[in-house]
Amino acid sequence: MSKYNKIYFIPGLATDKLIYKDLINELDAPCEVIEFKLLENDDSLHDYAKKMCEEVDDSEPFVIIGTSFGGILAMEMAKIKHPTKIVIISSAKSREELSPIMRLKGASFFVSMVPDRIMKHIFNRGFHISTFVKKSYKSIYNAETKAMVAKSTGGFDKWVMKQVSGWDSDYEHQSLLHIHGDKDIVFPIKYIRNCYVIKGGGHPMIINKYKEIGKVITDFLHLPSNNNE
Repeated sequence: MSKYNKIYFIPGLATDKLIYKDLINELDAPCEVIEFKLLENDDSLHDYAKKMCEEVDDSEPFVIIGTSFGGILAMEMAKIKHPTKIVIISSAKSREELSPIMRLKGASFFVSMVPDRIMKHIFNRGFHISTFVKKSYKSIYNAETKAMVAKSTGGFDKWVMKQVSGWDSDYEHQSLLHIHGDKDIVFPIKYIRNCYVIKGGGHPMIINKYKEIGKVITDFLHLPSNNNE
């Protein structure tokens, strides 16, 4: 039996609970995915983290796992609810681990000028085009992932870009595991420190490298082995 009351999962941008379906099957513990909440125009990243924390029961030990933007959000949620452990996947622990482009605060001003419908189109076309550039993306490009990306509103994407470019946290947690792919093009590994490296892992490795990721998380959380081979 798991010593944690629950493991809470936070999705990444343009994804939902489906990205975790295979990984959750690898973990022998109670799991729950917290999906994105309604965004108010004046929400800061911290405000939004508080909304996400409303579903977290902190009366007993728990874990937060976040992927991509969900990892950044998990770091902010940890300041509010104090999980026993944190796992971030294909993400960043602090501003110093963002690429120089992501750290350009002024860039968010230009992004904000793009109409939501145009941003939605850019986001969808960008993901489609990436499947021709990266083999790892092509292997996961199916009806399920297309449907997730299609949910993009444009407005939420723009808000996320603004929050990430302005993120200035140096919060440290006493028990954190960072899992990162050496082929990640969104958060290049050359800027990442102190992580477990997944060889050949691209940014969407949560989908196609879930078995290795599950094994690493199982060891880190000292969960019972759940061999589904």
